Amino acid sequence: MLPGKKISIEAFSFLLFSRLEYVVSFLNNHPLKPAGVELGVGLGNASVHIHYSNETEQVPSSAFVIPPQEHLFQNKELPSPLYANIYSFEEQFLYAVETEDRLPGTFLRGRLFQFDILETLFFYISRIEELNISPGSEPDRYSESSQFLVRNGLHREAVVDQLVAAFFRALGLEVPLPETRFIWTHDIDALRKFPSFYKFVRSIVRLIGRKQWRRLVPLVRAYYRVVEKQQPDPFDTFDWLFLKRGGVEKMIFLMAGGLTRYDNHYQISSAEAFRAVQLALKRGYRIGLHPSYACWINPVQFAEEKQLLESVIGHEVKHSRQHFLNFSIPHTISLLEEAGITEDHSLGFRSHIGFRCGTGFPYRLYNFEQERESTVTEVPLVIMDSAILAEAKQRGIEAFDFLKGFLKKNKKGTQISVNFHNSSFDGVEWDRQQMKRLYALIQEYFPAGNG
Repeated sequence: MLPGKKISIEAFSFLLFSRLEYVVSFLNNHPLKPAGVELGVGLGNASVHIHYSNETEQVPSSAFVIPPQEHLFQNKELPSPLYANIYSFEEQFLYAVETEDRLPGTFLRGRLFQFDILETLFFYISRIEELNISPGSEPDRYSESSQFLVRNGLHREAVVDQLVAAFFRALGLEVPLPETRFIWTHDIDALRKFPSFYKFVRSIVRLIGRKQWRRLVPLVRAYYRVVEKQQPDPFDTFDWLFLKRGGVEKMIFLMAGGLTRYDNHYQISSAEAFRAVQLALKRGYRIGLHPSYACWINPVQFAEEKQLLESVIGHEVKHSRQHFLNFSIPHTISLLEEAGITEDHSLGFRSHIGFRCGTGFPYRLYNFEQERESTVTEVPLVIMDSAILAEAKQRGIEAFDFLKGFLKKNKKGTQISVNFHNSSFDGVEWDRQQMKRLYALIQEYFPAGNG
């Protein structure tokens, strides 16, 4: 089959038809879709027909068949239990989301797909499993280990992007896998570690409360070196942190207020914040909002912070990433739409590196409150600095080797958004040299022409 053809999906008896249309739209806009190919439901003059039905008696022999699982497109309730069943295709393993535990099988037999790839894609990208889980009063209330991908050890590969590529190849199309594209981002949670003597004392009290005695001497030493102007503040890493390389998409996310103890570590209107913004703009960064902890469900607070940031940078803010990745399906999606945010960067892990959505490529989120494709594009977060250390420790692997293995495994066929905080290179709280080494390793993996 050659590019420039239409692929028609013949679907019957789906009560939640908007969910099927959402998946078709996702496939049509996926970067791995071959150029010139158009998918649609019931397209006329189609070159390839896919019957999405269990009624196959009169299906033409030239048509492909996808057997509906008849759960996510028929019912609003998420079935339980769910299994990550394995199917092979061209020496590759694919992972279906099914209600029955099956032995490993093949993806395609003749023209019959062996599982409902459309419902599987919807499960992964819509984040329907998070539908009834809301952030709590503490950042670590919700365990990431309970999520389907993490629970089944699949979060370290782009299972959705693999499914999309296999789907088009199964239809006879060539799907070249491009080098993975990287995006650099930085969350600015705090501008300075020692903005005042009071904050210095608070840091001492915090270390004592955690019984981290070994860090007390380095903390005191660092403070007095900053006071005596023998070194910059440990969080002042902007000059070398903000990349100078062209051809790389780069973003910083700035805070502009807050209502909880996790917020308000600096004033966005301060001279220090202005200098950081100007340096970022000079280096080719776009500016986004880092909404404070309570903003996931507080539209008034969100609007106030967005307006304040806009008044400082002088233009409208269209991008955001929630503080502590504090995101709720579906409430935050509706809030972002109402606030005029068109691109969100929140859907990643705090304590794992990998693909929370099964893909690293940008795509539209699904609005469950109105059962439609939303106007918000999600740019999934794949690697966060603190998560590298957390998961490497959890797995008993040296952080550098762990990250290197992940990058090597995902060198083609997806996108990786990276987030390093300016505060992560603090020699008191973190191993400064280790973080710099991890930061440098990722830069080495930029493909030619992308940085």
